[in-house]
This record gives sequence, C-alpha cells and structure tokens, in this order.
Amino acid sequence: MALKMIRNWWVLVLRGAISVVFGLIVFAYPAMTLLLLVTIFGVYALVEGGARFIGAFTGGDEGNRWGLIATGVLGVAFGLLTLFYPAITVTALIYIIAAHAILNGIYEIVVAVQLRREIEGEWVLAISGLISITFGVLVALRPAMGVVTVALVIGIYAVLLGISQIVIGIRLRGVKQKLAEIKDTVTA
Repeated sequence: MALKMIRNWWVLVLRGAISVVFGLIVFAYPAMTLLLLVTIFGVYALVEGGARFIGAFTGGDEGNRWGLIATGVLGVAFGLLTLFYPAITVTALIYIIAAHAILNGIYEIVVAVQLRREIEGEWVLAISGLISITFGVLVALRPAMGVVTVALVIGIYAVLLGISQIVIGIRLRGVKQKLAEIKDTVTA
C-alpha cells in the first residue's frame, strides 16, 4: 500500500488542493444559495470519490484496494445523489456531508495506522482523519445551524483537510525521491 501511495503522491496533493480551493470558495460566498452549495459538494464528493476509486487500481500494491474502492464508491454515490437530487432538504444534505466526512476520517486513520512503520509523518493523515470525524459528528449533532454557519464550517473543514493532504502528499514525494536515490546507488 505504501508503495502505491508513494508512487501516486501527486493524487493526494491534487485532492488537497481541490479541498483548499473548495473551502476558499465557500469562505468567499458563505451566503450562497443552497443549490450552489449542493452542487459544489456534489462535484467535490464525486471527484474525491473518483480519485480514490482510480487510486485503487493504480500501482501494484493491493493491500488496501478494498478500502479505496469502498470509500471511492461511497464518495461517487454521495456526489451523484447530491447532484441528481439537488432539491433535497438542508437536513438531508447536512447528514450526507456528515456521513461522508466520518467515513473518510475512519479510512484515513486506518491508512495512517498501516503507514506508521513505513513513512514518517503518517500522523498528519491521522490528524486529517480526526478532523474529518470531528467535523462529521459536529455537523450531525447540529443540523439546524443554518446554511451560512454550515457553509463556514464546511469551508474550515475543507481547508484543514486539504492542507493535511497536501502535507502528507509532499512527504510521500520526498520518500519517493529518497527511494529513487537508494535505487540509483544500489544499481550503480
């Protein structure tokens, strides 16, 4: 699993950048219409789920393929549900967002535990998972916060999640470069 993540470090950085941009858009327009919020979240969940699903089939390591497939399918399903049913109530949207965050958080913690012996800085991924779970639980417990408040909380979550994904992706890139140097030294 670690080799696949190291090889595809850029996917994590890309996902992180998308999360940060999403969060900044939400900050810029906190009073956006519900339909726009639904659409942005739907696209975000669809892209993130698609990236995880694709990640399951790239690289040679099959150690965590089923976790990537499951979270990818769920992300795509949440995204499609949100995009095809934009008139869902605010409460339903909030619970979809909460479920998405909690499931992704659990997955990220599991991956961090699996990576603890293979790379340094796996704790960033674990913190990302804790942020996701905390966000999901808070949103699920307070569904009546109001659209603007929920939008700002979503923005904060997306930016924090994105930053942590970018950091771990850059660290994985460093590991990839070190492995290439070792390989060059061994083959020379």
